[in-house]
Amino acid sequence: MTTSSEHIFQPLIAGHDFISSRLLYFFDNDDFADTEFAVNEFDVFALFIATMAFLDNRSPTEDLGVVVEDFHATMIDAIVQRILAAQPEEVTAEREKALASMIKRIFEERFRHYFHIYKTDSGEDVQHMYTRLADAFLEKAINEPGPPETLSRFTSFIGEVFKETVVLLEKTESLAGC
Repeated sequence: MTTSSEHIFQPLIAGHDFISSRLLYFFDNDDFADTEFAVNEFDVFALFIATMAFLDNRSPTEDLGVVVEDFHATMIDAIVQRILAAQPEEVTAEREKALASMIKRIFEERFRHYFHIYKTDSGEDVQHMYTRLADAFLEKAINEPGPPETLSRFTSFIGEVFKETVVLLEKTESLAGC
């Protein structure tokens, strides 16, 4: 990876962290007090939004592809390491490799699903795309569809977070000299 690509990588991590914290803030209320979440779905969704915000209005290049692939690989490894750190006993190298493979497969499947929604709907009705993304996330993150008012609030929230992430990435890239 070139030096300029390394600078671009850091804003993506900042974007992921920003989105993750915003998701946690959104769901930190009484409506979800008894709800169990698939934590890794938060990571996948945050990675997806950060990636799409990063690629927003950019022409595809090989360097961008490398940056995104490295970002995804680094974040998947961080997820695996977080899971391993929570294990009560030491994990064998074979088990760690199997876990990494499983997390990567789940990530790729979910990312493809979100990307399909994004690609299919982004050119037509952006609000519809946000609604479908919100519905897909809620279905996987809490294993049940949310009430209509929650879906509506979450749809608006996703639109806001996407726009805020685009601005955040632009600011962090300019500060990093990218």
